[in-house]
Amino acid sequence: MGKGRHTGDELYHFLFNTSSDILAIQNFHHEILDVNEEGLKKIGYKASEVLGQPISKIQKKYALAELEAITQKLMEKGEAKFESLFLCKDGTELPVEVIAKVIDYKGVKAVFTQSRDISQLKESQQKLALQQQASLKIFSALDGIVYVSDPCSFEILFANQELIESLGIEESIIGKKCYQVMQGINSPCSFCTNPIIFNNEKNDSYVWEFQNRQNNHWYRCYDRVIEWFNGKKVRLELAVDITEEKQSRLQIEDLNLHLKSIVDSPIDYALY
Repeated sequence: MGKGRHTGDELYHFLFNTSSDILAIQNFHHEILDVNEEGLKKIGYKASEVLGQPISKIQKKYALAELEAITQKLMEKGEAKFESLFLCKDGTELPVEVIAKVIDYKGVKAVFTQSRDISQLKESQQKLALQQQASLKIFSALDGIVYVSDPCSFEILFANQELIESLGIEESIIGKKCYQVMQGINSPCSFCTNPIIFNNEKNDSYVWEFQNRQNNHWYRCYDRVIEWFNGKKVRLELAVDITEEKQSRLQIEDLNLHLKSIVDSPIDYALY
């Protein structure tokens, strides 16, 4: 054998033990046949403590139905992808994304798994979920009708209880088209303010008034662009019911017109 060349076994062990992921091999009785050095380091065990042991010693126990589904996928496609938890020796849990494949190992069929640490991803997702909950609580607490919609699909992403009650809707409206739910039409509103707010470089609130076709109430709307939890720019609208104010204004305008007509009339009005 020439200098610098490796046997098949040497190359296997070199590649197996230089990976930064947790690599493991188990038989179809779920017994551990091999684990790489990095994997042992991450879970805090020595090879002698895990080899020959059931995989459940170091990895989350699956419900029977879940285990059968993974095994069936492996048998049918030769590969399966799923999330799991490694049970570290110190009692902590390590979330991982697992890619499992059926391989030939020393002349028999076995399962090779490559498990990638996703603890930072899970932590980020948890922080994002907490931020999302906090933001939704703020939206829900605002005085007035509040909804958020996707400017491309017009799907409603969030709607507070006041909006739902104002329209007399019982079922969930999340994912439905805003123009269908709020205006009862089958295409985007001709008066939609999206072109205005999405071309507003200062991202100021756009304030306007309109009468809803569904309940005939008048609203003063404050529209602006915000960044949603997935990073996408979306539409936020806060609408305040000004029906009484609008009716009062109209009554005053009617009265002013009536008084003006009296003043401008050539007929003399007698005062009694």
